[in-house]
Amino acid sequence: MVGAVLTAVLCTGALAGCSQEPEPIPVKETPQLSREQFVTRANEICRRGTRDLDRRGRDLDTATPAKARRVVTKVIVPGLRDQAADVRELKGPARLERQLEPLLEETDRILDFISEDPTRYAEVDLLFADVDKGLTALGLTECGS
Repeated sequence: MVGAVLTAVLCTGALAGCSQEPEPIPVKETPQLSREQFVTRANEICRRGTRDLDRRGRDLDTATPAKARRVVTKVIVPGLRDQAADVRELKGPARLERQLEPLLEETDRILDFISEDPTRYAEVDLLFADVDKGLTALGLTECGS
């Protein structure tokens, strides 16, 4: 009899636990950064991204136009997109984010333009001139170079 009661209590407890909704998984929020922290982190993202692209670029074969186009579409454009996405994920002062967003949107548009015809990468400095000026004006000197 005690065994039956114990079993009933254990089953009831187990069923009660099963009927409860699981605890929500907390969303990891990016902390609000000061302007100085934002600029420092964004510059580090761009510095690291540029260094990685330079390192990878030394090992890539660009001996033919077809291989060079492949490097642009498979390495350079995705690398630049990753940098822009990482900067976009930072949470900074609202005013700074409002100033930065059009520059990041223009970056995406230019990268789309280059992806359509990788030979356009030859004009990358000209294509990004206005974006680079805007990024530098915001203090993102590593991103705007």
